[in-house]
Amino acid sequence: TIFFPPNDQGQKIKALEGQFKDDLLEGPVFEYNEQGALVAETPFHQGKKEGTAKVFGPNGKVSATIAFVSDQR
Repeated sequence: TIFFPPNDQGQKIKALEGQFKDDLLEGPVFEYNEQGALVAETPFHQGKKEGTAKVFGPNGKVSATIAFVSDQR
């Protein structure tokens, strides 16, 4: 988990969250904005983007999807 620098209230807000296997990203990686809202979810396999990434709008609903195969759109 990676955090933004603490805000004015001293709170740490998540920026990225994901898992590693053998030093490579594996599974979904979640990206958050500075308010802590989810903005993207991207699947990884052996350190490469693999599958359908989702981009979320301000209302929390999926606003776009991007298909990846071996790190390529």
